[in-house]
Amino acid sequence: NTTTSTLTPTPSYIGLSGAVEAVVGPGHRYARFANNVVACSGADNNGQLGDAQTTNQKVPVSTLTFP
Repeated sequence: NTTTSTLTPTPSYIGLSGAVEAVVGPGHRYARFANNVVACSGADNNGQLGDAQTTNQKVPVSTLTFP
């Protein structure tokens, strides 16, 4: 028997599939995709996600695009 380990994270949260980088914490999730779009989800009651809203988001919203 052979066991193979992987060090590549596989995002499994809704909307994070295809992310090249992801940061997941207790209240927020952030992902960067290959096209340099950053999407965030989670608590947003004080506008933390930067989407000009104050509604918690279960599905990531695109908030930034880097060149």
